Amino acid sequence: MIKVHYLRVTAIPTGILAIRSQPQSKMRLSFLFPPFTTLLGALAYPFLHVQGDRAEVMMEQRETKSAMNKLKKFIQWITIRISEIPRIHGSILKIHQIYRGKLLAAVTSFPFSLYYGYNGYDMDLVYILDEEQVESSSFSLYYFSRAAWGITRIGSRESVVSVEQVKTGNTKITESVSTKTRYAFLYDNRNVEGSGTIQSIVDWREDPSDYSIAPRVLVFYPKEEVTVKSEDQFPLNVVTVEGEEVIIG
Repeated sequence: MIKVHYLRVTAIPTGILAIRSQPQSKMRLSFLFPPFTTLLGALAYPFLHVQGDRAEVMMEQRETKSAMNKLKKFIQWITIRISEIPRIHGSILKIHQIYRGKLLAAVTSFPFSLYYGYNGYDMDLVYILDEEQVESSSFSLYYFSRAAWGITRIGSRESVVSVEQVKTGNTKITESVSTKTRYAFLYDNRNVEGSGTIQSIVDWREDPSDYSIAPRVLVFYPKEEVTVKSEDQFPLNVVTVEGEEVIIG
């Protein structure tokens, strides 16, 4: 068994999740659910801000790198549970521009994932922290908890959320041939009993600086609790977070 820390953040969206697929034009589609890279960025911003670091891009051997890499070494896994499935809505906008005395017009669209009305929507973000990395650093588990309270948005600037609860603790990674979970997990080589949505997202474990060449993975976002079984000879790696099972990797 491998010991790890966990950070569970309960947040309430204000009604909009604007997480647009990259790289595309202004009319790019919106993700239905937050990708794991977005969850990493949501925590990285307040984590670095507490240190007084506001840079979003850093240079490494003459290459631009995302500032998220400063946090990524502490994170062993990321996932999310959303209580309700939003709807994608794209507003058609007409843009006017005056060019050399002539009025030009164009049409564009900014799609969002919307929560309509009030139905007690909430989401749980789970960060599994590498215990050795945390213990050998100058950051305590309380530091990560403090950063989690500073999460204000998940995605673009329209995606404002309110953090309602942050819980931290210790758990162990165990092996299992089958488990039940409400949290998103990698879909490949998994047999799933239950409903949900499969989404292709950037693999956050790779360098997320250039999304145009970053490798993708398939992630299953459960609509409700589902039963997951491994289809190959390798068992599932599972941790228990606040009484619920989370699949790692």
